Amino acid sequence: MRFYGASDIVALPKLSTVAAVTLGQELITAGNAQASLPDTIAIRFSSMHAAYDVLHQAFSEQQQAEADPKRAQSADSAEDQAWSAFHDWLFGWSKVNKPDAEPARTMYQVLFPTRLKFTQLAYKLEWAEADARLARIDKAGFAAEIAQLGGGLVLEHLRDTHRAYGEALGITAPGQDTTPSGLREPLNQFLKCLRSYILVVAAHADEANPESVSLTDSLLSPLQRWQSRAPAAATPPVEPPSPPAT
Repeated sequence: MRFYGASDIVALPKLSTVAAVTLGQELITAGNAQASLPDTIAIRFSSMHAAYDVLHQAFSEQQQAEADPKRAQSADSAEDQAWSAFHDWLFGWSKVNKPDAEPARTMYQVLFPTRLKFTQLAYKLEWAEADARLARIDKAGFAAEIAQLGGGLVLEHLRDTHRAYGEALGITAPGQDTTPSGLREPLNQFLKCLRSYILVVAAHADEANPESVSLTDSLLSPLQRWQSRAPAAATPPVEPPSPPAT
């Protein structure tokens, strides 16, 4: 009889190293948001978290060997300014007390839950966080709403700056190996633990127990968002954000 493991059952989306780091952080955040986890899930969560920490550390150190320091610093500054400009533009719209500004309030909450803190991360980790936000703009259909509010040029500048940032870091340069040899082992180990975690979390859901279904949905929501290409049309309304701290 053949043994079926998590790798046979759980099909992950294609993940580059930066994508795995970003998705892993989102899944860990979702897990940490729970007051407690069932023992079987907690064990797999701990294993995934440990594997993620190893990958995260290796990924952070990799930038020191690959990036041209001067070019990377210049590109990082441009990326920070582009995101700051987009943040301020969107925040300004979110304060307009008109129905037409409701999409801006929703987008602000989704794209800037911690405001601009991600721009203070190490270069490649910042790139991964920024890339995840741009991907969310595309998957949620935000680009059309941004254009309707007059922010098309702001978003275009942000995309151009982000592309140049990735090239400066050696992430998106033509012919660049996005998974250097030093990262393959920690990446593969993380993906292995991630599959096991997903399998246990999915198996926890029992239609006769709504709480178990709710927990599974909460823990796997980052993966569901990652896989979905459909616009997020059912996003609930949110209150206007408070002004940034000065």
